[in-house]
Amino acid sequence: MSGSAPTLVFRVLPELRLIISHQNRAQPSDVEWERWFRAAEAMDRDTRGFRLLVFTEGGHPSRAQLDQIRVSNRGDPVTAIVSPSLALRVFGSALTFLNPSIRCFTPEQMSEACKHLGLHAGFADRANAVIVALRRQMGGRLA
Repeated sequence: MSGSAPTLVFRVLPELRLIISHQNRAQPSDVEWERWFRAAEAMDRDTRGFRLLVFTEGGHPSRAQLDQIRVSNRGDPVTAIVSPSLALRVFGSALTFLNPSIRCFTPEQMSEACKHLGLHAGFADRANAVIVALRRQMGGRLA
């Protein structure tokens, strides 16, 4: 990435069997995607029933990146996509052909997203704190 601002950052929380990612409006670079994909593969190997919490400002994986998920034929992790972008939420809903456990939410529906993931209140608070930290890491504004 050579000094450029990141488009995708994430944190793995193995104790919660959860990967939380934050993405801006751009598609992730191949390097960022590969890093995330390898972390997801490792989580899949090491746990049963891992979950994904994706906060995105509108960016999404490229077709090639989506194909990588489809070809890997991993289990269908319960996934919550949280985005202020209506277009992204429509795109995310269309991804149910890859994973029927995907649900999309607005940022105001974060508590529903956490319920979809099976996160109890204390864990939901921790997930929110991680999203704030990831947003800071990306240099984004705090909502």
